[in-house]
Amino acid sequence: MRLSKIFKNTLLVLTACLVLSACATKKEVATEAITGQMQADAELIWNYMGMPIVNLTDTLPMEISLKDAYPNPFNPTTTLSFVVPSEMNVSLAIYDMRGRLVNELVNDMRQRGHHQVTWNADQFASGVYMVKLVTGSTVNVQKVMLIK
Repeated sequence: MRLSKIFKNTLLVLTACLVLSACATKKEVATEAITGQMQADAELIWNYMGMPIVNLTDTLPMEISLKDAYPNPFNPTTTLSFVVPSEMNVSLAIYDMRGRLVNELVNDMRQRGHHQVTWNADQFASGVYMVKLVTGSTVNVQKVMLIK
């Protein structure tokens, strides 16, 4: 294969990846034709002539976020998920409605990526609690409801 053809094909693939990057980040399941030979299957892998280009399940996080607790309301456990874009010190703590710390789930360095922590609240009273994620100068807060 000539070098100019390889360059054109690589440029076509990079352009298609940029155009459909919204699909990749949202992990939507869609199939969209780019050319006669290239398709984007956002569920698994982008392919160009049978060669994997971008594995969409391994996308790297770009921002800090605290995902919705699941289940919520819960009894007695819920899973708390968060994302960090680089290695950083993370604090994930539970507070009652008066602002008192009731449980510190995480307080250490975490690698870049998606993380999950399960909170077992069987020793706490029913009610609304606040989940607070602190990473650097970013603070995310979420309400969870314990029902017994």
